[in-house]
Amino acid sequence: MFFWYLPYAQHAGSPTARRAVFTVRAATSPDAVCGSVRAAIRQVDPTLPVFDVESIQELYWESLGEQRLGAVLSGLFASFGLVMAALGVGGVMAHSVSRRVHEIGLRIALGAAPRDILLSVFVQGVRWTGLGVAIGIGGSLALSKWLVGLEPEIENLNVSTLAFASLLLVLVALTACYVPARRAVRIDPLTALHSE
Repeated sequence: MFFWYLPYAQHAGSPTARRAVFTVRAATSPDAVCGSVRAAIRQVDPTLPVFDVESIQELYWESLGEQRLGAVLSGLFASFGLVMAALGVGGVMAHSVSRRVHEIGLRIALGAAPRDILLSVFVQGVRWTGLGVAIGIGGSLALSKWLVGLEPEIENLNVSTLAFASLLLVLVALTACYVPARRAVRIDPLTALHSE
């Protein structure tokens, strides 16, 4: 990017010269300097309007508006996806437990401890979750290599971010397995055995 400076009088006829932008560096706050800058401009030409006085910090945050909007929307979509994943895992596990009511009732009638029933439901959930996370990690690695090949400025995949996302998904899946697992422990053996 190149910058060049021209005298305003020489450049005044062009359509881009309808406004001039000045940057003032000051040791005090921007609000304290604003009045003296306005007074100095009025001494040169009292008809010049002075507007859009902002600090560099305000300009910086305004320049990041699109990026911040993108980050907020990405966060909202990611949260929505996480809730949908939790509902999906919980629904699949609830369906699995409902199909195993007879087996679970028989195991309880034969003396299986509630801990063993909980563990069997969790193991099933962890198996499927582990498979999903493994496929997701493989897809992320392949996609990141492909993106880096398309655009060299894109950084390689951040391993800590991938590990955090995988751990978060596993925790959400385990939490989603909890309700069906608790329901499985509360199954009445007589009702379960007569249901078939």
